[in-house]
Amino acid sequence: MMLIAAKVHGLTWGGTLTALLVLGLTVQYWVSQRDWNNKREQTRIAAESLQNNLGPSIPVNIGELKKLPESLVQGELAERFATDNPRHKLALAFALAAYGRVEMDYLVSRIDDIASVDTANFVDALALDRERALVAIKAEADGCVSESLWRRKAKLAIAALALGDSEIAGDMCQYEDRPDPGQRTLFIHEFPQWEWLLRNRSFDLAQLAQSVADSQESGLRSGICLAVGSIPVEQLQELNPVGLESWSQLASRWFAEHPDTSTHSAAIWLLRQWKRPLPTVADPTKVRTDRDWFVNSAEMTMLRIRPPAAAPEPEITLSDPLDRFRQQLVELGDLTQKQMSAAQLGVRAMAYYQTGDYTAALADVESLLEDPDLSNPWQLSVYRILALSRLERHDDAATAYETVRETLSKSLDMYLTIQLATFRGELAASLELLGQAARDETLDDGELYDAASAAALCAKSLSETDAGTSQQLKKLALALLEKSIGAGNSNGRHLSQDPDFLVLHREPEFASLVRKIYKQDGDTALPTSEYWIARCEVTRGQFEAFTQDSFDKPTDWKGVDTEISPTGDHPAQTVSWYNAVMYCNWLSRQEGKSPAYRKTGIMEKSSYNDGAYDQWELVPSGTGYRLLREAEWEFAARAGSTSDWSNGSDEQLLVDYCQMYPSKLSAEVGHKLPNAWGVQDMHGNVWEWCNDLFKGRGSSPVYRGGSWRDAAAYCRTASRDTIVPSSRITSIGFRLALSSPSGVSGPAEQGQVAEPAGVGTQGASAEQRPEMP
Repeated sequence: MMLIAAKVHGLTWGGTLTALLVLGLTVQYWVSQRDWNNKREQTRIAAESLQNNLGPSIPVNIGELKKLPESLVQGELAERFATDNPRHKLALAFALAAYGRVEMDYLVSRIDDIASVDTANFVDALALDRERALVAIKAEADGCVSESLWRRKAKLAIAALALGDSEIAGDMCQYEDRPDPGQRTLFIHEFPQWEWLLRNRSFDLAQLAQSVADSQESGLRSGICLAVGSIPVEQLQELNPVGLESWSQLASRWFAEHPDTSTHSAAIWLLRQWKRPLPTVADPTKVRTDRDWFVNSAEMTMLRIRPPAAAPEPEITLSDPLDRFRQQLVELGDLTQKQMSAAQLGVRAMAYYQTGDYTAALADVESLLEDPDLSNPWQLSVYRILALSRLERHDDAATAYETVRETLSKSLDMYLTIQLATFRGELAASLELLGQAARDETLDDGELYDAASAAALCAKSLSETDAGTSQQLKKLALALLEKSIGAGNSNGRHLSQDPDFLVLHREPEFASLVRKIYKQDGDTALPTSEYWIARCEVTRGQFEAFTQDSFDKPTDWKGVDTEISPTGDHPAQTVSWYNAVMYCNWLSRQEGKSPAYRKTGIMEKSSYNDGAYDQWELVPSGTGYRLLREAEWEFAARAGSTSDWSNGSDEQLLVDYCQMYPSKLSAEVGHKLPNAWGVQDMHGNVWEWCNDLFKGRGSSPVYRGGSWRDAAAYCRTASRDTIVPSSRITSIGFRLALSSPSGVSGPAEQGQVAEPAGVGTQGASAEQRPEMP
């Protein structure tokens, strides 16, 4: 009985224990499954959060994912990565890289779309497979040959720098034998927009400074100096003080060690942007054969400019001049007037007008004219009048014309009235006006050019409705252009790119005229001797030191306009050509140099103020300071480029290099970025008096470069104009040149006045040919 009882009890307890074990296992499995499901849900939520939030949240969300089972996370990320949503896919690619799966081809393909806040995430992902990343980046960069892909190349160059490789950046920053500097400009512009520079993560500014410190490429040194210096010092002080100190030390070292003007000026610019002192160097005031700069007694940095070995053959192209306007419309996209700056609105207005959308152009112009602070309203008024006439609102156009007629020059008045007559259908009147211009022997080259422009525009407007008259107008335009060239017009580059003459591009005679300009002025387009140029324009403070000290100083000078140049570091203006020459002689005497100018004993009558002034001439044996010859000015301004400006032909990128409209005053000299040769403010700020007379315009000197009050078109390297030498204008100043600081005159210093530069000069006066600000 006991055995039977024991057996029964054993079976009962065994069953119970088995049941309990099964129950325990079931509960454990259930708990485990619930935990796994919870982790799966947590993974789903974390992955959902990650893919929906780019920028600084990426490393935070990756940190949350790292707390979860790797197998779950990798599976979830991989499944989600198949999405077509580009924003989600990019975030998921960053996360996958953290798990060892670097989607290299995909990441590199997204380089154009990487926002500033994601650049650190992008770099961190690539850094996890650095060697393969550099191979992919370089392969992609090799394909960025066309100009439209240069911005992508700049981003690739910065990504490669973040991985410690400067090869692509060095290529982009190169300026020797690179006639279009657009790549360099885009690299400098794009660089400070990458936030990885400010984050102490995979690679930052301090490590970058170390990696390029011993570079032997002046292009890379200067380009990256300008790029890094474009980062606001306040940001660096807050987010990366170590990087700030590293680059301040490196710029100081480059300033002292490297003799080239490109590195020297870039280092000066960075240190002054960050309000850091310039380092002490040995004998800064002495001219040395092993250094291409020195500092004179007025604390101006003088830069050595060497002439080219041989003048290159000019490239003459007759590509569609409207392409740049079409591109501008694409770049501005669907922005509203309220979303655009005045400069952008002016660009769009001109683009609309040139491409034939006169209604849109008129709307933008009239919006700009509502600005009470507009500095040049008559320039806009010209295009308002023309747009009204093009829209057949002839009465409105006539009324608008009468309100500005008294402010127009003879040339501009002719330019307008010829077109207005044609658009009204009064062809006989426009033909008569053009005939008078062709017969008028008193017209100068700029006036003839503007008459030719009007004739060509009228020919274009009639090309489909009256082919006979259109052809007659084309012939008149060509005849007027030929007379303009005979009178001294040397604007070959401008002529070939002027949209006014698009209707003539298929005429063989037009191409011949363009070639004629290049041929006849080619020998005078480049300097033939070494010379020195001031890095910046003469400042108000420097000029005032002359007026307070010199016994031979201007007696009628009343000072600069202090609203335009409020400090001593702003440029001198309201300075006549005579005043500029007198300053040159004063500074020469201060340094023991023989003056470069002397009085001829002849008094010149001024049409500016009816005064009489001493006539000056260059001294053949003078070793002192002088104004630049036109050929020298343009050669230094171009810095090897053939583009519209020394930084390229993209107007949207010009603001970093040029103080221009809609500015209300000048900028401190040297505030804008230098060109590739280290010269600053050649575009904008103030026009600069040159030594040469304007060929075909009597005895008036040339001034170059545009000013704070001018639109970008007038600040082109090619832009030039003339005015009587006694003129005092708030937009005209000057900079200095020196032929032989060692006291030995070169072969070009024999007293001849060089002819104006031919390649890339603009024959039409800046006041005669208004362009949209």
